[in-house]
Amino acid sequence: MIGNDIIDLKVASITTRWDDQRFIDKVFSNSEQDLIRKATDPFRTIWIIWSMKESAYKIHVRRYLNRFFAPTQLKCQFVAFGKGLVNIDQDEYITSSIINEYYIYTIAVKNEPGTQRHLRSKCFFVNEASYSSQHAYCYQKIICDLSDSYKAPSQHFSIKKDQQDVPSIYKDGSKLPIPLTITHHGSLGAYAYLKT
Repeated sequence: MIGNDIIDLKVASITTRWDDQRFIDKVFSNSEQDLIRKATDPFRTIWIIWSMKESAYKIHVRRYLNRFFAPTQLKCQFVAFGKGLVNIDQDEYITSSIINEYYIYTIAVKNEPGTQRHLRSKCFFVNEASYSSQHAYCYQKIICDLSDSYKAPSQHFSIKKDQQDVPSIYKDGSKLPIPLTITHHGSLGAYAYLKT
């Protein structure tokens, strides 16, 4: 299983009160707040941890079909630069983040054999203004990738969300056993799926 999250750092810097202590207390555990305080770049550290939480949360919701808002219960730790772990209750998720001047992009996986070998992922700029047009653009990018990857015309593929708002890939109307995760923020989008 996989989850992902992307943060457009330019948008995050102008649309959030990332340095507001009330926000920090609501979202980050004491140990995460220590990491933020000790960081040479607290702004990026906040968004790395947020991205780790979001990507692991997507897996957790898919596994247990239970949405919740309790960000401090998602406990993050750094293992190496761009690598981390997120613990939610008894479950542990492994994260890998790309961090650059434009964005932070994190993919979380449940440690299952072969996950990394079958992972396909892509980040891209989204030139659409509205949320719904960004969403449609992301779907279009995924379907083009699926068409190329599976050597089948794009009209054979579609993406539909279930009751939990989890997207799934369909081919010729049949749901495929391919875990998919989609994210977009600001002018950036990304997707990841496990090719079978």
